[in-house]
Amino acid sequence: MNFLKQNSTYLIVFIITIIFFHLVFGLDIINPSSINWIMSARHDWGQHYLGWEFFRNEPWTFPLGKIDAICYPSGTNVGYMDSIPLLAVFFKIFSFALPETFQYLGVWLLFCFLMASYYTVKILKLYNVKTIYIVLATLLITFNPVLVYRTMHPALCAHWLILACLYLYLKPVTQQTVGKVNKQVIALVILSSLISPYICFFISGFAVIIPFKNYFYDKALPLIKVFIYPVVSCLSIVLLWFILGMLSFNNSTELEVQGGFGVLSMNLNSFYNAWGSSFFFKSFPRVTDHQYEGFLYLGAGIMLFSVITILYFLFFQKPKAFFKQHKNLLPLFILGFLLLLFAISNKVSFNEKVLF
Repeated sequence: MNFLKQNSTYLIVFIITIIFFHLVFGLDIINPSSINWIMSARHDWGQHYLGWEFFRNEPWTFPLGKIDAICYPSGTNVGYMDSIPLLAVFFKIFSFALPETFQYLGVWLLFCFLMASYYTVKILKLYNVKTIYIVLATLLITFNPVLVYRTMHPALCAHWLILACLYLYLKPVTQQTVGKVNKQVIALVILSSLISPYICFFISGFAVIIPFKNYFYDKALPLIKVFIYPVVSCLSIVLLWFILGMLSFNNSTELEVQGGFGVLSMNLNSFYNAWGSSFFFKSFPRVTDHQYEGFLYLGAGIMLFSVITILYFLFFQKPKAFFKQHKNLLPLFILGFLLLLFAISNKVSFNEKVLF
C-alpha cells in the first residue's frame, strides 16, 4: 500500500497513457507476431522491420551491425535502416528462441510513450506540481502532435531521452550527487547512440551543457571534469559506432547523398502549421513536401497554455528578477537555439519561399 501511495501519480499516468496509446494505435501492435500494420502502412515501418529481418539472418561478423544482403555488394548497416541497433543486436542474440515472425517496433513505441510520461512526471515533481495538473500536462506533452506524427520513424520516437536530460539539467545537485548525475547523462548518450544518430545529436548537446552548469552555476563540479565527461561521451559514441560499423576508418564505397542538408528542413511556420492535423488551424504552404521532417506543430492545447503562461509571466511576475535568479537556464536556452538553427538549416524558408 505504501508503494502504491508513493507512486500513485506514476500509476495513474501510465494507465491513462496506455489507454490513449490504444485509442491512437491499438494495443495489437505490441504483439511480436503482428506485422500487418508494419508492412501495409505507407510509412517507413516496413524498411525498419526488414532491416531487422535481414540483420537477424546475417551471420555474426565484425562490425556487429553489418548487413551484406541489402545493397549488395556494398552492403549496409542495421543502424542505417533505422532498426534501432540496441534492440536489433539484443534480440539477434536470442533469435534462435524467437518465433519466425517477430517484431519489436510496437512494444518500443509503447515504451517510448510510457517513458515520456515517466520523465514528464519527474520534471513536474521537481516543482511540487499538484497531481491533477501533472496528469493533464503529461497528456499534452506525451501525446503532442510532434511525437504522434514521428511514430513513422520509431527510432526517432525516443523523445524520453530528451526529457530525461531536461530532468537531469533541472534537478538540483550537490557535490555528493553531481557525479551520479553526469554518469547518468553519459549512460543516456550511450543509449541514444545505439538508438538513432539524430537523437544522439540532441543528447550529446546536454552532455556538454550539464557539466558546464554543474561547474559554473552549481559550483559542485571540478573544472577538469567539465571536460572529462563530454570527452568520455564522445569517445563512447565513436567506439560504439565503430563496433556496430556505423563509423568506419577504412576506405569503402561512397554512398553519401550530397547536398542533403537544407532539403529536410524546418519551415519558419512549423510551430503553427498543422498540416491537416488540427480542427482549429489550417495548413500553410511550404517550400517542398520534404519539409515534412520539420513538422513541429505544437497542438492547440500547448499553444493556448503557452500564450497564457507568457502573458501571466510578463504582467504578473517579475521577468528581470526571474532571469536574475535563474541564470542557470542560459546554457539550456543556448542549446535550444543552436538546435533550432540546425533544424532550420542553411536554407531559411517561410511558407513557400526561401528567404535566404
